[in-house]
Amino acid sequence: MIELRDVSKDYGGVRAVKHLTLKLEERALLGLIGPNGAGKTTVLNAMTGLAAPSAGSIWFGDQRIERRKPHEIAALGVARTYQTARIFPHMTALDNVVTGMHLKAHDSLLGQLVCWPATLRGAQRLRERARALLEEVGLGECAEITARSLALGEQRRLELARAIAADPKMLLLDEPAAGLNPVETERLRDEIVRLTHERGMSVLLVEHDMALVMSACDRIAVLDFGEKIAEGTPAEIRANPRVVEAYLGAQTS
Repeated sequence: MIELRDVSKDYGGVRAVKHLTLKLEERALLGLIGPNGAGKTTVLNAMTGLAAPSAGSIWFGDQRIERRKPHEIAALGVARTYQTARIFPHMTALDNVVTGMHLKAHDSLLGQLVCWPATLRGAQRLRERARALLEEVGLGECAEITARSLALGEQRRLELARAIAADPKMLLLDEPAAGLNPVETERLRDEIVRLTHERGMSVLLVEHDMALVMSACDRIAVLDFGEKIAEGTPAEIRANPRVVEAYLGAQTS
């Protein structure tokens, strides 16, 4: 689905990512973990066109995308969330999800200005689908509530609904459980797993909550100072001495 081949990213004299090779398979759920400053968000930025790599290439299927603009990569089927929920606070939950459908909308600006019947019907279909997505993530009763009035866990699920509104093939999640309580995190985990099993999406999960990563992901890659130090199943990562020392905590006798 997407593959990074020997990717490096420099910021001035600092190499944030070092010769990273990483592959996210179709219908897979891959975790990406590491200490703060390990380069995880830089990897996501490179994959979504926000930060072009200094070296290496990024492939989406058979297309190179490392020099493409963010909207071009999004149009190919790559969606993303951020560490801080980037919702439109003064818009309703329903309208937030509708904004995520703009890549799939086919109405013209002229049609919107003169309110052509076909344009109005298209807009109604988008709103109906947005309501269905809100129902899907457990926010059906919040459709007409302004986003800023929602609890943090609800805002996270709203952002997830908006991210999948354009039917992406791949979803990149940047610390989606930050600030959530255990109940909210468990619900989020179920939603993420469902996306791969029921919708067939590929998901890359960047997260510090190790219980979430270990229970949700098929495979996990570990970064330390921008370098991949391990990749494997949750059981293999949990038992890897280098990962334990660098991130999970030194073993005690």
